[in-house]
Amino acid sequence: MEFGIPGNKIFQVASVHFILVSSALMTEKPAAAAYVFYNILFLACLFWAIHCKHSVEALNSAYAINFASFFFDIVVIYFYFADEKINLWSKICVILNAIYRVFSLKEIYEEIVKRNNDELERAELV
Repeated sequence: MEFGIPGNKIFQVASVHFILVSSALMTEKPAAAAYVFYNILFLACLFWAIHCKHSVEALNSAYAINFASFFFDIVVIYFYFADEKINLWSKICVILNAIYRVFSLKEIYEEIVKRNNDELERAELV
């Protein structure tokens, strides 16, 4: 039995990504539309997973988007954030966000397994 807020790990993952993405977008130059788009989709899936505490579909979507976003981040960092007009703080936050994606994949996967096991236990009780 786990004590605390259900989905607390997912809330932490969403909070860290939200802070890093928001900080990365604080540049003089307008943000890359692709970077904004896939991060909004990812955060929406995380908020959906927080809201629906038994939904595995929300976590599966977040996991898939997060996995693809890691590679998208590398492309965006190389082509967009390599510009000298982008301030150092934004570059650091984009790189930290890409690194944190690896850890958040692990957290999301663990939550998927936990919710699948809970779903199986509920099915056995019926």
